[in-house]
Parts: sequence; structure tokens; C-alpha cells
Amino acid sequence: KVKRFGERLRHTFFDHLDKFALQVTLVRRSDLYSEHADFLARLAMTFAFGEYARIPQVQNKQSTARILFERSLTYADDAKAYLGLGMLHMRDGEFGKAVEAAGRGMEIFPGDNDLGVCMGVSCMNMGRFDRALFYFQKCKGSPEVDNYIRICREKLNG
Repeated sequence: KVKRFGERLRHTFFDHLDKFALQVTLVRRSDLYSEHADFLARLAMTFAFGEYARIPQVQNKQSTARILFERSLTYADDAKAYLGLGMLHMRDGEFGKAVEAAGRGMEIFPGDNDLGVCMGVSCMNMGRFDRALFYFQKCKGSPEVDNYIRICREKLNG
């Protein structure tokens, strides 16, 4: 009985987790707005790309993540929220929207490598290898970025 109750409790929790997340109420204090933005963006990341994204019982993962990312940005600018929106658009094949979301983030956080990679990959998917190379060259060297740079140069040099 205890095991069945635990299973039912776990299933109920995961079946309604999206609703719980969207009902989170935050204190209305402007000195906490940047923390609210960070919290909501991190929570959204778990639905879109993290632990909750891998649990089949969790409902409405992508729409919940999108709402949480957008809600995050109503409190304060947050690089993770812009990145998350860009990545969701990339996942949906909406590369122009991904560039728009990541671009807004890069205006505020110009040195953010993750936003730069998001911009670069989106540009690559649009066939804009010159723009992609521009963003990748601004990112700190990593094997992933170096590989993207190599691919862009190959495409540009024929």
C-alpha cells in the first residue's frame, strides 16, 4: 500500500508540475526582481532542457518553459531567459526568431558566450555563414566553437 501510495503521489506531482510552476507567486519587491528573473529562467530551463524535460509524465514542458522565460523577462533582463527562448525557437526550426531572441539578449549581455553560440548556430541554419562566423569568433575558444568556425570557413571558401 505504501509503495502504491508513493507511486500515485509521484505521478500526481509530475502530472501537475506544469501547473504548479506557472502558479508560483513571487514577492512584489523591486530589489528582488533580478533574483525573480534568475529563478524563473532557471526553472524554465529545467522544463525545456533539464531534469523535467526528461520525465515523460511532466505535461506541457515547452509551453511552460516559454511562459516562464517570458515571465522572467518581465522582472529583469536575464541572459538565460533570452538564451532559453532562442534555443526553443531553434528547436522549433524558427531560426529567425531564435536570432531575434538571442540578439535582444546580446544587446544587453554582449560578452555572453552562450548567446553568441546560439546566434551563430541559428545563422548557420539560415545559411548565413558569414554572420555565424562573426558571432563564433567573439566566443571564447572551445572545441565546439572551433568546429563551428571550421565549418563556416569551409562553407564560405567553397
